[in-house]
Amino acid sequence: MFRDFLWAQYCLFLYSIVRDDLMDGQYSARRIDYREFLREAARAYRRHFRRGSPFWSLYSPTVRHAIRSFREASRLQRTLRPNPDRLLKLYAELCSILKISSYATCIYTGHEHDIPFVDSYCNALATAGQIGDDLKDVLDDLTGGRVNYVSAVLLKGNTGRGGREMLPARRIRMVYRVMQLHLKQARDASLRFGLQAATDHVGRFQRRVDRVSERIERQSLGVQRN
Repeated sequence: MFRDFLWAQYCLFLYSIVRDDLMDGQYSARRIDYREFLREAARAYRRHFRRGSPFWSLYSPTVRHAIRSFREASRLQRTLRPNPDRLLKLYAELCSILKISSYATCIYTGHEHDIPFVDSYCNALATAGQIGDDLKDVLDDLTGGRVNYVSAVLLKGNTGRGGREMLPARRIRMVYRVMQLHLKQARDASLRFGLQAATDHVGRFQRRVDRVSERIERQSLGVQRN
């Protein structure tokens, strides 16, 4: 059962990745049928959930919602100055497709009451992870005509005290603080859920982000003194 759920989730992961690459123009839609990953995931789940199972009432809306969110995020990223807060919300929503096997496990084992914990953990961790990806992909995305969350924060208008322009270093520190906030939310959810492995994973992620944030803080202070 768990092997099928892992396989199905991997197929959904490939579906989301290949679809993203297709939207970026990295592949030709005529050369690869990315929807086959979606069909294969459904076949794996059908081996364990009959028609009418509560699982399917979560599966189909979650997939549709993730697709709509992906389209909206892609549209926003191609505007001149997308709203950073709106992008963050969409990041959690478009990653909802990666929670489906967790839903399946909860329903199969009779732990439907744990689904809200799954949601809070996955949403926070996915958002933090996507911000990390955006930090790495700023230049590539801008070259491709896309303004991701980090670029949107850097391009945002005056937000400092007294209407003064906020320095880029300070804006980057804001990005890292948002990452830290979401990682804390993910860690709190994993602690409530009682998952030590998940808590340890988030903790390692937190420590890496904290080290980089502290380094940026020191560099920023040095620039201000000079």
